[in-house]
Amino acid sequence: MNGYVNTLKEVTINHEVPPIHRTGNLVNQEVKTKSIVMPLKFQMKSFFERNNLLQPTLDYMKSFQNNDKLTNFVQEELWKEKNQLYPNKIVLPYFLYIDDFEINNPLGSHSTKHSICNIYYSFLALSIEEIETENDKNVIFSVHFILGLVIGDNLGLNSFLNFNKSFSSHFFCRFCRASKEDTHKLSSEKNELIRTTANYEIDALNANFGVAKNSQLNSIPSFHVVNNYYADVMHNLFEGICHYIFCHIIDYFISMKYFDLDTLNDRKQNFEYGPTEIDNISFKIEPHHLKKWKLKMSAREMMTFTLYFPIMIGDLVPLDDPVWNFLLNVIEIVDMLLCFEFDILNISILEKKIEKHNNDYITLFNDTLKPKYHNLTHYPKLIRKSGPLRKFWCFKYEAKHRQFKIYSRIITSRKNICLTLTKKYELKFAHQLIIGTNFLKLHFNPNIKHKTLSNYKNIISKILHNTEISIEFYSQVQHNGIEYKKDNYLVVYNNDVLFYKMLEIVVVEEKTLLFFWFTFTDCTRSNSPTSYLFNKDCKRKTLTAPKGILQDDLASSTYYLHKNRVILNQNVNFTNYIMQII
Repeated sequence: MNGYVNTLKEVTINHEVPPIHRTGNLVNQEVKTKSIVMPLKFQMKSFFERNNLLQPTLDYMKSFQNNDKLTNFVQEELWKEKNQLYPNKIVLPYFLYIDDFEINNPLGSHSTKHSICNIYYSFLALSIEEIETENDKNVIFSVHFILGLVIGDNLGLNSFLNFNKSFSSHFFCRFCRASKEDTHKLSSEKNELIRTTANYEIDALNANFGVAKNSQLNSIPSFHVVNNYYADVMHNLFEGICHYIFCHIIDYFISMKYFDLDTLNDRKQNFEYGPTEIDNISFKIEPHHLKKWKLKMSAREMMTFTLYFPIMIGDLVPLDDPVWNFLLNVIEIVDMLLCFEFDILNISILEKKIEKHNNDYITLFNDTLKPKYHNLTHYPKLIRKSGPLRKFWCFKYEAKHRQFKIYSRIITSRKNICLTLTKKYELKFAHQLIIGTNFLKLHFNPNIKHKTLSNYKNIISKILHNTEISIEFYSQVQHNGIEYKKDNYLVVYNNDVLFYKMLEIVVVEEKTLLFFWFTFTDCTRSNSPTSYLFNKDCKRKTLTAPKGILQDDLASSTYYLHKNRVILNQNVNFTNYIMQII
């Protein structure tokens, strides 16, 4: 395994001599709590060397230089400030995620005995087109990996960055110095209260204004805790704000006799969620959930409920109801925060909507703003500094806990469990280096069990100018990590909203993926911001490559079929290939 594993480092973080029971006697015994540090320098170097990812990563970062839309961390103000510290050097950002998880049965008698804090690191996600580029061999690069952001939930970040751990404290915000009383009514960010490195040094000396002590992370040249412009959408929205909002809204609608709880539950359980959201249906809403301001939903279930709730009950509520309009503003805020890209105008719009939302919440429900509401006021600035927050949310990081929980179930010993789990993960990392990563080889991975027949084969063969070409059809396929299924709908925003229904998934010559769609041309927005009405009779068939359907210049890449004749160059470039049948 030489070259694939490196030395692990054990660090004692707590040393006690407590009384414990041994063979029926109470004795004093030394107990050490240890952490395990994996060789980051070795892992990062091995990952980029053996997978030939350095040059594709640099090219990918460079591709955002002339992009007006804010879609990636390397475009934002924070990265530009960090990058200036290393002029004329190769610099790559990495991100740290910190979170605790329980390895024992959470309902058992030992549920809190072995809680483990894991710190993961990650890099920028690459597009498949960039990954295809190969590095020059036998070329030595000097690369500087610098910390971009520290990611986690609110409690984890406040603890790790040495801010106040209690959100009931007088100063709990890690972004500003607003007092608890001020945050109850602040509807927007106040620049005069923002934390800076200057006022942080003063607060750290006095352990005041929410700073517990000076963080060790500040010794990193490119990082300071007050410049960690990040908040988690998953915990703030779907495990926090949305619970307060919907408890108030549902209680209000019931009091206005628009519907009762049984009607809501009946509609919620029998709603047509579609194949992509069918696994995210939440449990029945009970009266005691509303009283406790906490619905029995996971973050992912709350996300689904939030987006579909206006459609479930929209026909029962008057359009001029103030709480209904408050709800529509909430949905628009959530919809914007789930975007993968922003422009300056959209960030300003989001800022106004958040301010209106907070003011309306106080007025309509006679309630104060909770700490997670206060975090919402900082979101526009965080997006300007770090990019779309969805790309850093905790959903994908918390999924990494699963493999450690699986390891722990087959390990009977809990003695130095951190070392045991780390060694298992070290072997997995070595295995990945040996076999290489699969995403370098395939854009898509069709499964033979999903192969189907099609009534459109002759039409598609004529469009491709070759009736002898090998064409196969599939009911579903995974492309670039996204699963596409037959009869699914795709929505594309390009100046206007375009709806596509998947008719066929086509694989040409076993290597080229194409989609055959219905494109709906007559769409209008309904009363809900999450729903549209479209005329099923106004449609045309479209054959396209995956990139073509999603690219910004969709209209300029369109080809039309007139009278069974295609106006298209014979040397078809499938990457940008789009064709429409009128």
